[in-house]
Amino acid sequence: MTDAESRPVSLAAVGRSTLILTGGAVIVQMIGFARQLFLAAEVGITSGLDALLIAMAAPLALVGVLTAGVQTAIVPAYAEAKDERGPKDAKRLVGTVLVWTAIGGMVVSLALWVAADPIIAITGPGLSETGTADDAVRYLRALAPLGFLLAVSSIFYALCQAESLFPAIAVAQVAAPLLALAFMIAYWDAMALDGLVLGTLVGAIVSLSVVIVATVIRRVAPSPRLMVRGLGLKSLLRHAAPLTASAAILQVNLIFDRAVASWLAAGGVSLLRYGESLVRLPFAAISPAWGQAVYPALVRANRAPGETDLAEMTERMLRYALVFFVPLAALTLAVAPVAVAVAYDRG
Repeated sequence: MTDAESRPVSLAAVGRSTLILTGGAVIVQMIGFARQLFLAAEVGITSGLDALLIAMAAPLALVGVLTAGVQTAIVPAYAEAKDERGPKDAKRLVGTVLVWTAIGGMVVSLALWVAADPIIAITGPGLSETGTADDAVRYLRALAPLGFLLAVSSIFYALCQAESLFPAIAVAQVAAPLLALAFMIAYWDAMALDGLVLGTLVGAIVSLSVVIVATVIRRVAPSPRLMVRGLGLKSLLRHAAPLTASAAILQVNLIFDRAVASWLAAGGVSLLRYGESLVRLPFAAISPAWGQAVYPALVRANRAPGETDLAEMTERMLRYALVFFVPLAALTLAVAPVAVAVAYDRG
């Protein structure tokens, strides 16, 4: 009997996992919202904040394109390798993906450093008119290590997801914004927005450390190697390819939005970010946790005996999603003016 057959999919387990991740996501969003309130009170809508937000967008976009498809594809590929060939081969498969993703992350970091000037010219065309393009270039070079840190983190997050290490994921996700906020506030008088840059880097390092430690304790840490054969690597890449293409389109949208906002008016990117924070607050507190917990369950249901398990699981999850997210969207639309007034009028 395979592991997939011996571990029946439990909706109760999915519910517990979702609650753990949702709790962490709620804390993350509250921390992020506190950061926005602090920035609104201290700097408001300014071209200086625009420069930082545009600099932050480039590493996130490039890493998103690099890792989004692979991170999703690892979960079923790891489950298949573990069930059919054993834990050692599964760790070898993830280790190979980790090595190549880390190399890609280093290339991204190097590109961000070397090509900072043209990247900012493309992603923030309006900054040159406000005299903050040089600040954005400086921020981007300081944030360049995020390319490597986030790329490696994505693989460990996927491994934790496949092994249902959801508490570790929640702790890692909370650590990054919490440290960013703490460093920003602690060093605001001395460093201003540079404190947020420093905190972002420290948070990324600590977040990566949490998931690495979790996999080591669970004894599922990847076995790094350059290449493996016969473990499903080609299938993983075929799965990842269309997901990577869709991620690229989404990241282009992010870059385009901020580029247009910077071109329209000084402070336009700041304004967009403040509004986005309010819209994302309820959804980002639920939807990522929902997806992280549900996806491995769907993978296990698909590998379980019988064809009704996956259909039944999917149907129930869709019903729950409709019950939660449709009313939430309507409520967000209804309270938007009040939310803006309460959150930002004093800033």
